[in-house]
Amino acid sequence: MNRFAATPFAILLALSLLLTAGTGGAQTTAQRMSPETARANYVAAFGSYVEWPASAFADAEAPFVIGVMDDEVTLRLLEAGFKTRRLQGRAVQVRRVDNILQAIHVHLLYTPEGNAAPLRPLNGLPILTIGSGTGFLDRGGIIGLLMREEQLRFELNAKAAERSGLKVSAKLQQLALRTYEESR
Repeated sequence: MNRFAATPFAILLALSLLLTAGTGGAQTTAQRMSPETARANYVAAFGSYVEWPASAFADAEAPFVIGVMDDEVTLRLLEAGFKTRRLQGRAVQVRRVDNILQAIHVHLLYTPEGNAAPLRPLNGLPILTIGSGTGFLDRGGIIGLLMREEQLRFELNAKAAERSGLKVSAKLQQLALRTYEESR
């Protein structure tokens, strides 16, 4: 079975359950999740719908590394959610990233709204960058999270993903609120 063949319902179910199951919380639906938990679930789920080049990993046993910059709550939720789970068939390490240069050692980087760290040092590296706020995609980010009608949604910068050597699944592209068009 194609790993990208999940239905939109299956993706949303995974998003709503991925981390809440690992934290012992009683929440089971997106409506009852805190915005922080919803964001962490999206960040965690995106890693399943993107393909990294083999060269992004030192070897077949290398862990999948998620970096979180300036968001202690999301860091803790991701740590709890990935204690026993794997991503891309690999063990997962969740790390605090204090500056953008530390991010060159991760596969997925999340930065919250208000973080204006330049993403230019990451250009061309196989790092899925996910951030909040309207300016994130303008700075070269790949997935931008935003609230629309009280629901967490996302936009996709497919050109930035392509430059990074990442292959975004068709399903994830379909679920994006819109595909961001870079200005030249």
